Amino acid sequence: MKNFWAIAVGINQYQHFQPLGYAQRDASMVHHFLVEEVGIPADHCILLTEVSPTINPHAVYPSGTAIRQAIAQLCQQRIQPGDIVWVFFSGYGICWQGQDYLMPIDGDPEQPATTAIAIESLMTALRSAPSKNIILALDINRSQSVTEGQRVGVQIADLAERYGISTILSCQHDQFAHETLALRHGFFTAVFLEGLRYEKCVTLDALVQYLDQRLPELAEHHWRPHQKPLAILPVDQRYELILPKEAALIGVPVRPAPSLPPLGDAYETQNGWNEPSAPSSNPASTLSSSSPSTVPTSSSPSPSSASTASTANDSFWRQILGWGTFFVIALLAGVVLVNREALMSPSDGSGVSGSQSDESGTGSGTVDATDADAPSLEMLNRAMLDEAIASLLTTRAASPVNQATDFRRAINLAQRIPPGEPFYDEAQGFTQRWSRVIYDFALARAAQDNYRAAIATSQLVPIDQTDLQEMIAENTAEWQQGAANQDLLDQAKALTRSQQASSYNEAIAIARRIPEGQPLYAQAQTLIGQWGQDIFTVARARAAQGNLPAAIEAARLVPSGTPAHDEAQAAIAQWQQQP
Repeated sequence: MKNFWAIAVGINQYQHFQPLGYAQRDASMVHHFLVEEVGIPADHCILLTEVSPTINPHAVYPSGTAIRQAIAQLCQQRIQPGDIVWVFFSGYGICWQGQDYLMPIDGDPEQPATTAIAIESLMTALRSAPSKNIILALDINRSQSVTEGQRVGVQIADLAERYGISTILSCQHDQFAHETLALRHGFFTAVFLEGLRYEKCVTLDALVQYLDQRLPELAEHHWRPHQKPLAILPVDQRYELILPKEAALIGVPVRPAPSLPPLGDAYETQNGWNEPSAPSSNPASTLSSSSPSTVPTSSSPSPSSASTASTANDSFWRQILGWGTFFVIALLAGVVLVNREALMSPSDGSGVSGSQSDESGTGSGTVDATDADAPSLEMLNRAMLDEAIASLLTTRAASPVNQATDFRRAINLAQRIPPGEPFYDEAQGFTQRWSRVIYDFALARAAQDNYRAAIATSQLVPIDQTDLQEMIAENTAEWQQGAANQDLLDQAKALTRSQQASSYNEAIAIARRIPEGQPLYAQAQTLIGQWGQDIFTVARARAAQGNLPAAIEAARLVPSGTPAHDEAQAAIAQWQQQP
């Protein structure tokens, strides 16, 4: 009998990285789906997150040791031939010296070889399992690689193809995976669960095609840079059932699937919130790769490819219609804004506004203007709201790069609608959604150690967004400390002079003012080590020139605790013995 097994890992509160928002929730929801909805026995599914035992008594703390032990035990002791195994990971991944690593909660980016989960060791363990039906789903690439120019995922894809392990990554090598407050998920995991739960993706081929189509669409809908999954699927595993037969036959959905607004619409309701959508081209229905074991771009007939020409033609006319609508709205907004006073004031047949007498010449002679004003006010506010939405569409059409200032500009336009007037509630809904996007920008910039930009971005969130302002207040102290520490590092870097050992020593003294546990501590330690090596390089150059006293003087400046210190001390002893 075929059994199903799963390991789900999700980490928010890293010891050496900025916290993630929803990685823990990603893993918990995958675990819940497999156990509670699909029916895989609970003792077949291991959840590794830092969630409190009072919330989930079965969760295991996701240290490097615990993750390695869970994988080893599953592969060596529990899996039988023919079993289906899910391995899901949501958290940080890094590339160090050409090697990819998954980071456990205690993973140190300065020592990945001893503290992180090497992808090669993970793939080797999975390949050693009795069953070849293993699915590795990795929602990573949430941070910059430790080494400039090295991208997470290149080695993963290579090893997955070489070892024949079905692997799905959350994005391409040159992209980043994103998460958002609106979904309370990473985009990849949200679509991953959506495909399994609602779209009856019961084979890897169906799941990957759905991810490939839906993920870029969802990223664009939430105003994020393009994100497209990467999948490596052995041919003999593409059409195997990835869920128990009972769930596959009856369909997994237990509630109606949420629908995404068509991207041609200006706005629509989804999952209880209104959110603007953006113009988009239709994504391809399959992943592309030059490798035969990577899911290729299909050229064979399919339900979607049969109408390719018609779809392209429809897309062209939709774009024409969309831009025509935009110009009409803009023109209407201009006309209404210019004539707002006239439109909102009652007038007689001669065009003179103000009060007028009735025919009998008695009474106040004032006409109630409410009925006359209402249609014009509704038209005006609708135009202003459409102008706010259109401003974002225009910005995205001009540049694929999202800017927080664009969303604040749209908020300013929406906030021109006063309380109690038509479309006020709808404008407030957009303001709330766009404010969340700005906050996500701030979190992303802080995660990239760009603390000043994070602070400046967070200040674009309107002060009346109290929930977001509370979260911003919690982060501001750390961001301010990060900005101060960045100033220290910039000051230290400015002191360094090539071939001047004392300048490196002064820079080290400044960098050491950043204590452990504060932002940029790891970066400071890396620079200290590098500058210590630079000092020793100067010392050796002087020794090579025969100036041993100067070489010894320089070598003594190499600080203790740096990689070059022991070597420098040995060199000093050697140079002192020379005549």
